[in-house]
Amino acid sequence: MHGAESTTAIRWTPRRAIPSARNAPEARARANMRRRFLGLALVALNLAATSNARCEDLGDCNQRVPPAVRMEACTHFIQSGDQSNVRLGMAYLYRATAYDAEGDHTSAIADFSASIRLFPIPSVYSMRGLDYAVTGDRNRAMADLNNAIQLQPTVDIHYEARGLAHLFLNEPDLAIADFDSALQIRRDSAPALYGRGLAYAQQGDRTHATSDITAARAINPHIDALFAKYHIAVPEQR
Repeated sequence: MHGAESTTAIRWTPRRAIPSARNAPEARARANMRRRFLGLALVALNLAATSNARCEDLGDCNQRVPPAVRMEACTHFIQSGDQSNVRLGMAYLYRATAYDAEGDHTSAIADFSASIRLFPIPSVYSMRGLDYAVTGDRNRAMADLNNAIQLQPTVDIHYEARGLAHLFLNEPDLAIADFDSALQIRRDSAPALYGRGLAYAQQGDRTHATSDITAARAINPHIDALFAKYHIAVPEQR
């Protein structure tokens, strides 16, 4: 993470050193969390699908192909007609993640919305909520993330997502509260510990930030690289 992956030292800069997520490179920032949400969503979709309407039947409209190929395949599938709501929901969801990967948040939000209309799933609300946060639309972001938590109050990743959104929006107090909630559900959540450490860093609390980030690295030695994909770095010490 900006050269910090191989060390445990935390370097600090002023409170707002964690960058805003409103620029195009942030489309890649949420890749790991998107994959976790996508896994949850596809479990629900596949459970609802019939034996001949599973995600394998979508051809190249899947997460294993490059975004451009996925967009084309999903668009063809969506326009083909005579599809079930479940399969269309999958196609819109896959195409939304492709748009996200390409930095097209507006199209991603539209496809997440289409997927929700066809087959509402809590994890898709969280994915759309993070996109709203990335684009700076706090009200819609919080509406979606709150809805996901209300629908699945015992799933830690929704609290992690809302905490991450608060980090994007430079709201460390609220981020800490959400990461606390995630840790109450799963004590060994490295993303929640690391995210809370970054929130403490935004507040200028070096002691708690160092403790959380060190604990996160002990659980997952690759946690720095994970957050580097969010373009969120451990602040530099002064």
